Amino acid sequence: MSTILTPEQAVQRCLDAYNKACAEDDARNDHSPESLRRVNTEYRRAMPFLTPSTIDAFLACVTHGLVLEIFTTAEAAKLLYATQIAVGSRRTAQQQSKSHSTQPTATPTPLPVPAQTAGAPYLRTASPSGDVGDHEPKTAPSQTHSATLPSRNSATPTPTPLPPAATLRQTPAKASKDDTNQVQAMLEQILNGKAISQDPLAPWKKAPPTPSPLTKAGIAS
Repeated sequence: MSTILTPEQAVQRCLDAYNKACAEDDARNDHSPESLRRVNTEYRRAMPFLTPSTIDAFLACVTHGLVLEIFTTAEAAKLLYATQIAVGSRRTAQQQSKSHSTQPTATPTPLPVPAQTAGAPYLRTASPSGDVGDHEPKTAPSQTHSATLPSRNSATPTPTPLPPAATLRQTPAKASKDDTNQVQAMLEQILNGKAISQDPLAPWKKAPPTPSPLTKAGIAS
């Protein structure tokens, strides 16, 4: 069973991979564009997968990656957009689990006693078998009368219907602000321990290529 990393442990693992790759390139005196891409790739590979239980650790790694310029603004927008979807899915699942756990347990309805069929009532006596008239032939029950037991389905509680699909998946609204300002605002909320309240970003919006010098983020494509 894999151990779930805390945000601190996840960030430390990414930093260890990043520093190790930098040390190897420094030992070879290699500071080429390929070296920078390799360093950034090692940081990305050390990041945890985005699952409902690793959202906090994933966000922490993205935040520190932006500080180290591992990700560009467009890449960070894609990662934060995916994280927003994961946060919304986890919140919806928690609300559904809470609503199901607070439902009262239905009390099963006791079954009625079957009606007495033809024949003498059953009595206990001191005879060898303990039954009245045990030495006499038993009267066969009438074939035209039978007791019908009620269906057990009547005691089964009616399942609570799930919320409509519209509440589970909403169409993300397009961001009205600049991607850079929006990423900065979302990161400030994360660092302050607040819930993400920004509108989903639009990662499909390609930013125009801008020439940039050699940095830790690599060469712009």
